[in-house]
Amino acid sequence: MWLGAIAYAVLLTALSLKRLHDFHAGYDLAIFDQLTWLLGHLHDPFSTVRGRAMLADHFEPGLVVLAPLGALSAGPWLLLAVQSIGLAAAAPVLFAIAKVRGADPLVAAAVGLLWLASPLTQETNLFDFHPEAFVPLLFALSVLGLARSSTTLFVVSSVLAASLKEDIALTYAALGLGIVFVGRRRLGAAVAALGVLWFVLATTVGIKVAGGNLSYYSQRFGGGTSQSVGNVLVDFVRHPVRGLGTVSFRLNVKMVLGLVGSTLGLCLLGPEILVAAVPSVAANLLSRYPQQHYLTLQYHIVPAGVCAAAAAWGSSRLPAVGGRWRIAVVGVTGVACLVFLALTPGVHVARGRYSDAPQDTPAVASARRAALRLLPAGVPAAVQYDAVAHAAERRDVYVFPEPFVRVAGNGENWSAAELRRRAAEVEYVLVDDGPTFPASPADAREARARLEELGFRLVFSRSGVKLFRRG
Repeated sequence: MWLGAIAYAVLLTALSLKRLHDFHAGYDLAIFDQLTWLLGHLHDPFSTVRGRAMLADHFEPGLVVLAPLGALSAGPWLLLAVQSIGLAAAAPVLFAIAKVRGADPLVAAAVGLLWLASPLTQETNLFDFHPEAFVPLLFALSVLGLARSSTTLFVVSSVLAASLKEDIALTYAALGLGIVFVGRRRLGAAVAALGVLWFVLATTVGIKVAGGNLSYYSQRFGGGTSQSVGNVLVDFVRHPVRGLGTVSFRLNVKMVLGLVGSTLGLCLLGPEILVAAVPSVAANLLSRYPQQHYLTLQYHIVPAGVCAAAAAWGSSRLPAVGGRWRIAVVGVTGVACLVFLALTPGVHVARGRYSDAPQDTPAVASARRAALRLLPAGVPAAVQYDAVAHAAERRDVYVFPEPFVRVAGNGENWSAAELRRRAAEVEYVLVDDGPTFPASPADAREARARLEELGFRLVFSRSGVKLFRRG
């Protein structure tokens, strides 16, 4: 299992770095690379990429654990490598859970290998960087703590996992109900109560004290400015069938089948652990934000990790295998892994083909790298979406056309005076003909047209890539 985990970590790190090299890692990676750099250099962790303070966007105090990586100023590749290692390390822990529970070694190995081969694991791994990618490992350690009756391991891993995003606490609250079911009533009741309390305090106190609120995400969940989480829940109570098909009933069915299928159904053997997936699965099923219904983003890594842990826990309920049955287990696992690997984006990434954005021509990619080499370290800069992850390790970096125009929905709405102040401090602007997320192309054109009157002069131009310097 360790050899498999090492192979996974090396391969997925290489593929993640290829995405970064080819400018297919962007906004989310830039947010967390800047935040870890700020933490590592003891600066105020305010993300100018997102337009919010760290705890005002999501309640993620656990990011401070990554501060040593930011102190190295090594670039975003280090975050990508650590993410791959974290996802890989879950496999040996899953194997350990199954072994402690008394599962057949071959079945225990199958659970770990299925995790490594799962498209859900690798899709998250290849989509920028997200703190919740470490939750499967931490959740598996929590379950291992339960299996070994190690309170210390359970508490430490649970607290660290809950600190990576506010809604992870609900995963543990649901797990508390499962712990009650297995007979550890006091521990289960305490975990359930503390999980709910953590979530309430994080969303009503922690985020607000940091200067943020969840109205942006609530409205996105509700599918519009006049909708919210509350509207969705009320509508679901009134019309449950319609609620489950909010975006697409077909996509919701595919979501559930994908989560269960990634363990070949073994997760159903551990219902006392599987119950922990209910909050995150319900959030994805009911959300009117289309991205939460696709299995290609990070929204499913937490329930996928729970399903894997449930499979490890419940695998001991399978009868011992021997003789020809052992050959069958090896065969089924091998075929499933091959099918999973054929479905992963890694195959396409290795060939330089990407489904999330058009591929740059070699000339454009080369010009962008040349322009980035001319961008001095530390100076305030506004950088095109595709390249912002390569320039995020500085106190002031913006996704062009911010801060020259207001971009609605990108975190806090800065006042006109604040935007003018920030725009006046920008020294370099890197633009090209690529995507302009989160702004509209019209906003980008407006900002480009104003660069000269704002005092910027062209210092580099090649293949549509332009670098401007003020003065």
